[in-house]
Amino acid sequence: MSDKNTKFPDSVQSYLIHYFNNGGFNRELSSWLWVFRFYWLAIIFTFLILISLVIYLKPISFEKIYLANGQYGTTSNIMANEFKKILSKQGLSLELITTVGLEEGFFLLEDDKSKVNASLYPGGLDTYKKFPDIVSLGAIEIAPIWLFYRGPKIDVDDPFTYFSKKKISIGLKGTANNKIFHLLADNLKNDPTISKNILELSYSEAESKLKSGEIDAMFFMQDYESPITQRLLNDPNLNIYSFNLADAYIKKFPFLIKVTIPRGAIDIGKLQPKQEITLLANTINLLIEKNMHASSQWGLLIAAKEINANENNFFAKDGNLPKYLDHSFPLSSVAQIYYQNGVPSIFSYLSVRSATLLYQLWVPLLTIFITFSFFIRKFIQIREFIAEKIIQHSYEQLHLFKNEIETCDSASELHIILGKIDILKKNIQLTWFSFHLAESSLNLDLSIDSIKELVKQKIDHLSKINLSET
Repeated sequence: MSDKNTKFPDSVQSYLIHYFNNGGFNRELSSWLWVFRFYWLAIIFTFLILISLVIYLKPISFEKIYLANGQYGTTSNIMANEFKKILSKQGLSLELITTVGLEEGFFLLEDDKSKVNASLYPGGLDTYKKFPDIVSLGAIEIAPIWLFYRGPKIDVDDPFTYFSKKKISIGLKGTANNKIFHLLADNLKNDPTISKNILELSYSEAESKLKSGEIDAMFFMQDYESPITQRLLNDPNLNIYSFNLADAYIKKFPFLIKVTIPRGAIDIGKLQPKQEITLLANTINLLIEKNMHASSQWGLLIAAKEINANENNFFAKDGNLPKYLDHSFPLSSVAQIYYQNGVPSIFSYLSVRSATLLYQLWVPLLTIFITFSFFIRKFIQIREFIAEKIIQHSYEQLHLFKNEIETCDSASELHIILGKIDILKKNIQLTWFSFHLAESSLNLDLSIDSIKELVKQKIDHLSKINLSET
């Protein structure tokens, strides 16, 4: 019990001073040394497991995300800027790499010499078989394929043959727009006479020339809400081509999607459009390097979900994106968890990096803890079994020593027996005994001391006899 005059410290600082001045630190250190003495093997093993786990999982990373996106002012560029704002709030660093088109961004992603480790890219244009180090976080946008044109409305099944006789912009060379046009207009590739009519212009240049009448049509792939799409939709001099053979194109190119603009959906007051318009569409997918850190992947997925929830996507219901729609590239392991279980609740309370650290480690640590606990229990049981056998064997030796002592009449032989008993005692002292065997080991120690005392008494008795005889 503490002394009545001892004052209890009135602050943390006073308590610590009181604690150290009264030998608390030494007692604490001694206690932990005893813990280490008994469980040193378990502590070292656990420490090595944790180091191996950290090296393997790399739970903490401060890597920078380099996101390739399209031309300035396009939907992908606007969305990329939204990613940057949200990731900045999450404490993640993202740098935007503006490219001529999404095709260029994809090739930067697969280039080992490039710093780009994420890119927005349409579905179906390439596959993981050619690029095995690239994985997907899913589709983050539905991008319709628009074909705006001047003049009276047309109703033809093959718009590409029709507009090949007029001037049409299909996007800059090396862009995804350009590549998709040539996929859809495959029947034109062997006709050299039309090349002069197919123009490879940027979005801004094509829009300007279409409005001025310098070109007749503009083929491009952009979201409904993109600035360029909205400007063209609101131009009374332009029409939108409705794909009569949309189902046939989808049959041939399964990565495409059919979407519709219902009658009056653009402007219900002016009843625009007059008739329902059928469009082809593609997904815009977020592709990343396979080795991108999990915290960066979670940050991108959470940001994509937030962007979609905050924006009015004309062709996708709120909350429906991101989604795994295009299977050209497999999902990353993090994305697989996201689409199966959603965002873990821990991300609502911690930063992305902290939440990723705990989320990555808790399952392996729990597994290791359960497995380790099992083996430790088995290990202790084995050691207890061995210790019990040692106690049993020691008692058998003591019984033999006692018999030898009773029949021995030589002091020198008794000294030899005493030496053997000392060795036995030393070995017992070096033996590990669990708390369950503490009483048995203490009784054994007392028995050894008792036999030693018996030997000494016998030696003294023999010495007195020898003295009396002399």
